[in-house]
Amino acid sequence: MAADVSVLVVGAGPTGLLLASELHRRGVACRLIDANPAPLHWDRATVVHPRSLEVFESLGLLEGFLAAGVKQRFARLHSEGAVLGEIDLSICGSRYGFNLGLSEEVTETILTGYLQQQGGGIVRSSRLVDMRAAERGLVATIDRDGSSETISTEWIVGCDGLHSATRELSGIELAGHDIPEPWAVFDVTLTNWPEPYEAIYCYMDEPPVILTALPGRLQSRLEAARVCQGQSAPEILDSYEAERRPVAEQIAASGDEVEHAQTLSDPAERRTRDRQLRASFADPRARHHEAIAEAELDIDYGGSPIVMGDAHPALGPGQRLPDTIEVRLASGEQRGLHELTHRAGHTALLVGGASSRDDDLARLADAIQARSDRPLIGATIVLTTRTRNLPPWAWLSPAAADQLGIGEVSLLVVRPDGHVGLRADRDHLDALAAYRSLVAGTASPQRA
Repeated sequence: MAADVSVLVVGAGPTGLLLASELHRRGVACRLIDANPAPLHWDRATVVHPRSLEVFESLGLLEGFLAAGVKQRFARLHSEGAVLGEIDLSICGSRYGFNLGLSEEVTETILTGYLQQQGGGIVRSSRLVDMRAAERGLVATIDRDGSSETISTEWIVGCDGLHSATRELSGIELAGHDIPEPWAVFDVTLTNWPEPYEAIYCYMDEPPVILTALPGRLQSRLEAARVCQGQSAPEILDSYEAERRPVAEQIAASGDEVEHAQTLSDPAERRTRDRQLRASFADPRARHHEAIAEAELDIDYGGSPIVMGDAHPALGPGQRLPDTIEVRLASGEQRGLHELTHRAGHTALLVGGASSRDDDLARLADAIQARSDRPLIGATIVLTTRTRNLPPWAWLSPAAADQLGIGEVSLLVVRPDGHVGLRADRDHLDALAAYRSLVAGTASPQRA
């Protein structure tokens, strides 16, 4: 029996909206359902971090977010009426040196518009009540406005949050614990506020209070696309767990630490906490580390089963391609290097350093383009630090090449999420063939 849709996405929050959009963008038939009859009109998540802004830039959504949100350039911590220190996001290493204060409701509105641009939509008042294995794929039972509907599908993706029907029907236990003290969220206007609005203010007193600036309310993954199209084996989907679970555990652990620090009640413990925080904020390296962590730029997929190649301290497999490097195109236009990788597929960046030979670089570029698997490699771009014979190549400065760790010639295959899937400093064609097999699910990762 042919599937009604390739993918059934359950839950129309930001995760489900973006997943469904990217599936439609890649021509994968999917349906997005949500149990709620309409979007939720109350604030849950209210901060968009720099790494998310980088992703939204790659999708052409950045201007909508910037227009709707409030820039939060720093975070300031207080205790007992004194300032303990600040986290300055301008030093985080992203071109977006700020968080963006924005209601999740607005985020969902922007992402819903993006989904509609890709030809998709949301089927609301639709609750997943059962799913079972079929001869080919799955059969899902949907309760829609009191009537029952069955859908055959190859994959069901649960993006339905804390009380996930998808997780419960799958028998997957929710790992975690309740926080010891309840929190309340208030959407209010503070008059005569003496401090800048472009900040988050944390008061670690009893009770702790966090103030997050929002706009005036009265003014109001990707590998699944390859599996569905038969380009990769289903086993490659396990890489999502390998990559994202450590990130989730890191965020959960960090949240527990912050929760514990904010809710201390013993005076001696509070004094010790304040002393440690002052010492940490007095250390430039610690401040820089905190800025990177707050910006969510410290995510490294180096241990992923679907990245491979030559390790390098400047930029290794699994690491994010910096968004602060400028290049000059053959037309003379200046662009960010990361902008050249904004596409649904992977991008091959062939970078020649000062010691590279133009003819060798050209032959290698031709060979890569000839052997590239079009569904995997969306474009091959040649960059060089040499100024002679540029067209149709792009030029980057020697300093930028050093920032990337380029010696003679390096091949960087950048994934759609902006992380490096392959780095090859030698044997470039063999490495690319091995990476193609790895992403297809027919080979094991290799590292130098």
